[in-house]
Amino acid sequence: MIKLEEGWNDAFVKCDVAFLDRILADDYTDTCDDGTVATKAQDIANLKSGDLKFTSAVNDDYKVRVYGKAAVDTGRITMKAQYKGKDISGQYRWTDTWVKRAGQWQCVASHESKIVEKK
Repeated sequence: MIKLEEGWNDAFVKCDVAFLDRILADDYTDTCDDGTVATKAQDIANLKSGDLKFTSAVNDDYKVRVYGKAAVDTGRITMKAQYKGKDISGQYRWTDTWVKRAGQWQCVASHESKIVEKK
């Protein structure tokens, strides 16, 4: 899972939509930190169009749990990025759910929450 997650970050920075198309299931659902929900097609379209631009993306604090042909992994991403011109940089906690289909792991669901600095 960790290799796939790190490849996912690289794909964001390099705008490698082919990689994302391979690892995201067709029925993938992304629940964003603002509560919006996006599909695989929407996430890829945002990257392709330039609406979503990553300068850097690095994960740490991984926890991976495998349950046969399903897996759940969690971690923290530190990223520099913009969405439609708005700075969305910062640290986020994420949870990804993976399913092994035809011998390949594909992500079927993601959820992100922004880490808010305590005042």
